[in-house]
Amino acid sequence: MKKIALILASIIIIAGMFTISSCTKTEDTTKPVITLTTDDATHNRVEQFSAATYTDPGATATDDEDKTVTVTVSGTVNMALAGDYILTYSATDKAGNKAEKTRTVTVDGAIYVDNFTYTATDYPDGGSAGTPWQETLTSSTLTYNKINFQRFADYDNGIAYGTISGTTITIPTQMVTCGSPLADRQFSGSGTFTNNLTSITINYTEVTNGTTATGHTTFVRN
Repeated sequence: MKKIALILASIIIIAGMFTISSCTKTEDTTKPVITLTTDDATHNRVEQFSAATYTDPGATATDDEDKTVTVTVSGTVNMALAGDYILTYSATDKAGNKAEKTRTVTVDGAIYVDNFTYTATDYPDGGSAGTPWQETLTSSTLTYNKINFQRFADYDNGIAYGTISGTTITIPTQMVTCGSPLADRQFSGSGTFTNNLTSITINYTEVTNGTTATGHTTFVRN
């Protein structure tokens, strides 16, 4: 009887061990899989000022154990400043496995102001406002945020340029041969513009033959 009891006890113990080992769950080491929504040029490349804020198409994540996993995003896109921006999407499953994926968003300012026509008026400091004229602003096809003027400070052949950042426009110091009589005129200055470049105000300094003059020009888009 003792042998039978020992055999039965051994069987029960072995069966219990088998049951415990068979119920042991394999450790989850697999990261979620993140998929970017509409990962194409339509959403990854936008024009500067085309909207007040960037609309993120977002992303989804799936996991072999948890199925759908919440995705969080970090990073911002400045629609007022041309350049490349990185959005990082993260997802973590219940086992703590974390996955990340990035989206590069390009804010393109290179062609945004091309062929916009403005009514421009020059106001020399200490003088009367000049006669308004039609000015077509163009932008560089090679350089972000570079705007080209055809009649800067109301001078014939006043081919000058400025750069924009945020809501500020800067006129780098540059020598332009223009006006009547023709002369070498050094321009510099700065100003501001409204969203979507609907209006621009530039305060400038002009140095011609050692004489300095100042003024400002307004541009209102037609």
